[in-house]
Amino acid sequence: MFRKRVLLTLAVAVAASLAIMGQAISQQGPPGGQGRGGGPAMTPEQQQQRMDQFRQQAMDRAKQDLGATDEEWKVLSPLVEKVQTLSRASRMGGMGFGGVRGGRGGPQPGGKAPDATAAPATPRPGMPAPSEVDLKVQALRTVLDNKEATPAQIKEALTGVRDARAKADKDLKKAQKALRDVVTVRQEAVCVMNGWLD
Repeated sequence: MFRKRVLLTLAVAVAASLAIMGQAISQQGPPGGQGRGGGPAMTPEQQQQRMDQFRQQAMDRAKQDLGATDEEWKVLSPLVEKVQTLSRASRMGGMGFGGVRGGRGGPQPGGKAPDATAAPATPRPGMPAPSEVDLKVQALRTVLDNKEATPAQIKEALTGVRDARAKADKDLKKAQKALRDVVTVRQEAVCVMNGWLD
């Protein structure tokens, strides 16, 4: 029964997360323009407010799942949030969670290849900043989109991705250990069910 409740809570949380993020992205448009639904586009401040609201709801659900008291949550909250952030960087790096503008960075107008030395793309307003893994994957994509890239350039960019992922994994393990050291056995089981601990 407990397992079913946790799985149901997790499913609802994922569905709500996708709905909120999808709505924020779909309503984004040029400044002063319209969203896809024909209504006014969300301002960066509104998007940030929406993401802050989503984050607070997610943390409230995490507190409820863990059955933590207010005093326990003061300790657990930063640990859970850090594990969640590092988990996204480690497992979802390069999948666009940070809302990086520019997508895959394909050929520019006029057939010009993307500039690998250009400044990294900026995150969409209201979206989390891209992780180091995101940035390294973006750099690799830029190199691969350049048909004239040399094997040495590709290898350098590929090494950058692997190094960033290795560091993210290492940081995640440390954060998971810190969380595991302070939770009860029941809370540890909930963390495993929610994917925060292995």
